[in-house]
Amino acid sequence: MNTNKMVQALTYLMRLANVERISYMKALKLLYLVDRESLRRTGVTMTGDIPCAMKHGPVLSKTYDLIKLDPDFDQKNEDEQLWCSCFRREGYDLVLFDDVAGDDELSERDKEILQEIHCTYGATGKFELRDITHDFPEWKNTFRGEGSRPIPLSEIAKAVGLGQEDQEIIREMESARVALEDAFGGAVE
Repeated sequence: MNTNKMVQALTYLMRLANVERISYMKALKLLYLVDRESLRRTGVTMTGDIPCAMKHGPVLSKTYDLIKLDPDFDQKNEDEQLWCSCFRREGYDLVLFDDVAGDDELSERDKEILQEIHCTYGATGKFELRDITHDFPEWKNTFRGEGSRPIPLSEIAKAVGLGQEDQEIIREMESARVALEDAFGGAVE
């Protein structure tokens, strides 16, 4: 996952909405929608995070881990430090308290996608977003009633209408990423 790009995408969405506070469920849904649209348009997700099917719909798993992070825990890795330098969790909300991330990692195409997701879903409430994502075929085909299961990018590609050839390329890229993670014992960007 590109944590810096994910933080930039989320802060960009919050600036578009002119808010410093957002429900973390809504943030997770909007970022999922961003990655889904990015995959449809470019063949890759914007954040590089791993989508998972959970009770309240699809979420980006590493982003969710950052949201759940205890900010008082002293031993933070670089991604956790970046996250904690920009956001703090208050109950079920995320508060942007320092927009240090900027937007230098966001391409013009990324910004277009973020603007479109904001225009389409920015005024939508967190539970309505949950209900919308519950209708996505990739969530329906992956969620098993409890827990968390990774959603294959090829399932998302199929759901957004990419052709067989594109789905196969995405499936092969995903398999290669998983093999590298297994070989090196961690996330590979």
